[in-house]
Amino acid sequence: MKSDMHKKRLGTALSAALLAALCATLCAGILLFAGCKDLFHPEGSEECAVTFYAEDGSSGYLKRVTVKIGETVGSNMPGNPSRSGQTFGGWYTQRNGGGSQFTSSTTVTGDIRVYAKWTAVQYTVTFDADGGSFSGGSATQTKTVTSGGSVGLPANPTKRGSTFGGWYTQRNGGGSPFTSSTTVTATIRVYAKWTAVRIG
Repeated sequence: MKSDMHKKRLGTALSAALLAALCATLCAGILLFAGCKDLFHPEGSEECAVTFYAEDGSSGYLKRVTVKIGETVGSNMPGNPSRSGQTFGGWYTQRNGGGSQFTSSTTVTGDIRVYAKWTAVQYTVTFDADGGSFSGGSATQTKTVTSGGSVGLPANPTKRGSTFGGWYTQRNGGGSPFTSSTTVTATIRVYAKWTAVRIG
């Protein structure tokens, strides 16, 4: 009887020892794996993507750059994009210039998308009375308009002995007529057309 109990206790002790050894081996393996992971992928070596969107109406992105965490894009920044009637104003972390600006020296901490900021170009339209004058005596008036837009016309100028005949892109009614519906795509000077009044 005592022999059987002794054998039972011995078996239990051996099982416990084997279980402890198995746990130790498993733990050592986990630590070894972790150590190897740190060896081949040390802290700070992970790479992430910076994706640049031109926001120019085309689908997709302009450029994608791979950077290590904690580093900057540096010389891998894309060239400035272009867009008709718009001025490029830099890269931002949100659309329409929202969020914070992203530059070649911005530290990258993870995958990120950045977007081009655009500002509509403003043009000046100069109305030249061309020998006449506006109310108040000025010979010219100017108005500012966004590229692709149109501009309201000033009050008609006057000229002694002449009748005003509208605005034109060249003097004496030459070139093209300029009206309130003319699309402006550049800074321009337009001229009053005058027709002499016949007397008698």
